[in-house]
Amino acid sequence: MFILKKFVSSNKNKVLISLLFIGLIFQFVAFKTVGTHPPNGLGLEDTTQENIKASEKSIRELKSFIESGDPPENAEELLRELNDELKLDKAKLQALEVNNYNEFWRLDNLYNEQRIKKLEEAQKNGEEVPFGGGYEYFKATSKWYHQVLDSGQDFTQAPGVNPSSIGAALYILIGLGGLYGLILLTFICGDTLAMEMPNGLRYYHLMKKDKKMLHFQHLFIPAGFVLLLILSALLVFALIAGLQFGMGSWNFPNFVVGAIYDVFQSEELLWRLLYLLLAILFITSLGQLLSQFIRKAYIPSAIIALLLVTYSVIHTHEAMKTIVKWIPLTYLNINTVLQFSNGENSWPTSGNFLFGRDSLWIGALVLLSCSILFYSISHFLFTKYIYRKV
Repeated sequence: MFILKKFVSSNKNKVLISLLFIGLIFQFVAFKTVGTHPPNGLGLEDTTQENIKASEKSIRELKSFIESGDPPENAEELLRELNDELKLDKAKLQALEVNNYNEFWRLDNLYNEQRIKKLEEAQKNGEEVPFGGGYEYFKATSKWYHQVLDSGQDFTQAPGVNPSSIGAALYILIGLGGLYGLILLTFICGDTLAMEMPNGLRYYHLMKKDKKMLHFQHLFIPAGFVLLLILSALLVFALIAGLQFGMGSWNFPNFVVGAIYDVFQSEELLWRLLYLLLAILFITSLGQLLSQFIRKAYIPSAIIALLLVTYSVIHTHEAMKTIVKWIPLTYLNINTVLQFSNGENSWPTSGNFLFGRDSLWIGALVLLSCSILFYSISHFLFTKYIYRKV
């Protein structure tokens, strides 16, 4: 209890934990605004209105070509398709005006399946493929549509948007799992043992505290306390979101263009919670190891933070493409794991540059193994540490 009390009463930790809570609150506010409503100009209504204007313009131009006596090939067929698209877009806009997203996505899926069929027929006949690279997007959207239907949850404003308790928890964890969250966790937990060296350890020596137990407590007490605080905050935010939106379906799908494997949001939520725990253990155990060589407060956490920032800058460099999977720091950020193991092959935006579907459990195993290794080495060195006489 003394170690916990000392950890909580530290002025540094009071400030950092306050910043952590402020960050969680901002993430929740962002979820209730940007996270559930696409930014202005990117909403479905804006996009649909632009599509209607574009279709009307194309119809006028095509009609003028036909009337001029020099129509393009298959002009009548093209005109019929454009009129069908215009009619569909107007029906979609009517659905949006009454917030009937279920009807909107039903109509949108009709369009997507028509495009998919046309593209596949063109590929089969060896013809030039229309619509450029839109094929993967049409397939991904149609697949997402049917998965949402199967989940039983209502549709919302955009693919992947999930206004619910599960969606709120996920949205907050996405921010916490990024660089900002990792650096905060580093300065909260990374120098817990270093803060005791050398003066603080004399007290424990006089109290005849066991070194092995001291080392163990300086890992798991801070890590457990911070994890408990975060989980408590997540639960509160999820309950608030649930009162407004409902809990949500555990089978609500993620939307990924060119996905190699499917991840449903309940599964992602569990992975993110596991990676949060492993990230805290990794950072705390690495801080303990560094404190055996640099017995100064704040220095171990500063070194870890510098490593995190440096790697966040260089890990998307072209030269890292083939080796990123072998570097443990890659797996510390679960956002990077998901980004580099799924989706269209487009470095460094997305693609399969790790281990595909196995990347999540391999990454978890890497973090756990490193944490055990760091802890074991620092545990050995700490138990051999000799208290300086005064």
